[in-house]
Amino acid sequence: MSKFALPLMGLGGAAGGYMIFGKGDKAPEEESFRSRYSHAILQDNDGLWATKLTTLKGEGSPVHQKLIDAKAKAADAEQQAKSLLIEGCREIYDSKLSGSLHENDFKSYCSRTIKDGIQGTWITESHTVTGSNTNKWNQKLTSLKDHNEESGKVLDSKLKELKGQLSGGASSTNWDDTKRNVTLHKRRYLWEKQIPEFWIPNLIA
Repeated sequence: MSKFALPLMGLGGAAGGYMIFGKGDKAPEEESFRSRYSHAILQDNDGLWATKLTTLKGEGSPVHQKLIDAKAKAADAEQQAKSLLIEGCREIYDSKLSGSLHENDFKSYCSRTIKDGIQGTWITESHTVTGSNTNKWNQKLTSLKDHNEESGKVLDSKLKELKGQLSGGASSTNWDDTKRNVTLHKRRYLWEKQIPEFWIPNLIA
């Protein structure tokens, strides 16, 4: 048997275990961070890099080597650290999304989040402030309870579930850790082109 025939054995049999592409065919491209999260990608001159570097310099625990190097240099050579951060993020942008070890790096240091993309003052006060009229969290919870989706502003599944738990009683619109966490984690979502309109104002003071 010709040695050139060996690699071809089995390609056409056994339930068609392999696909042979014709001369003009192309294998489907694997999804990258850039193609999946195109609206969350930061340009080289984006002003958010300084914020991302601060996050990295603080409690950041990156996996990508260039981000590790950027963190190490951030205290003494900030400009060099910023360049390394941008280079590392560029490499992550163009890398394969499926099975990536750099998903957390991308979300934490390389992308635009809801919090980054929305103009306004985010609620930062404690949710334990006394009084429903002074606690901004409670005011937003009351707004959620009274929200009518016929207005065209649709709730996402988590907020819809939370809205269903709110009754007419005053205690149901007092914030607690569980209710707060349902919406607080939203600000860490990656910035997408289509974003539900209502739950973002729920986090704005």
